[in-house]
Amino acid sequence: MIAIRPLQIEDIAEIADSARRADVEEMMACTGGSVCAALSYGLQHSLRSWVIEHDGIPLAAVGDTLAAVGVGVPWMVTTNNITINPRGFLRASKAVLSEQLQRHAKLTNYVDARNTDAIRWLSWLGFTIGPAVSYGASRLPFHEFTLIRSK
Repeated sequence: MIAIRPLQIEDIAEIADSARRADVEEMMACTGGSVCAALSYGLQHSLRSWVIEHDGIPLAAVGDTLAAVGVGVPWMVTTNNITINPRGFLRASKAVLSEQLQRHAKLTNYVDARNTDAIRWLSWLGFTIGPAVSYGASRLPFHEFTLIRSK
């Protein structure tokens, strides 16, 4: 069964240890740091952060920080366990997105151009994917993704 619950400090090591390779590579390219460091930052600085899990097994950690008034920065780290219940993950991610859009008129962030699964998922959620630009610590190609709350 899929559940969405608050991210806790105790979750960070388990999620980081089982993070998908694409997410590990994206975090290194973007921040120059580890998934564990990014999750710790996310837990401390997010307005809300959650774990999407299936029967207690973490599929992803997700949250949102504030960039400016009305503008949120959504983030997510998926685990290799996401294949356990991909449909449940998709439904849960829609619910999280809906909650984020209640707080922010606009959501925007960057995704590694190599992370094709994440780009496909973001498109499915309704985000507009921009052209690839040099971004992050490694200056690799990333796409800005944006979603504006409908009135």
